[in-house]
Amino acid sequence: MEHLVQILVPVHDRNGETVPTAAFDDIRHHLKQHFQSVTAHVRMPAERLGSSEAEPRGEELVVFEIFCERLDRCWWHDFRRHLEPRFGAKLHVRALPVEKL
Repeated sequence: MEHLVQILVPVHDRNGETVPTAAFDDIRHHLKQHFQSVTAHVRMPAERLGSSEAEPRGEELVVFEIFCERLDRCWWHDFRRHLEPRFGAKLHVRALPVEKL
């Protein structure tokens, strides 16, 4: 079954510093080499409601999307762990099964 894998990457690290553009370019390059195709979307801001917050907090994100025939969970886990120190944040990677209509 084909899957859509999404990587949600914050534009700012935990200290509020903007992550260098080169870091996003490296992700795109690596994914393109491995999967031949990648799409990146900028989501500004992604709103999140915290349980202790009265107001939504905006967070700028880049969402990378890749279609893959076979979902290699170990590869994605290792890739996420490799990226997290560079971005100074915990990254979210999710896979969604795709049904072609």
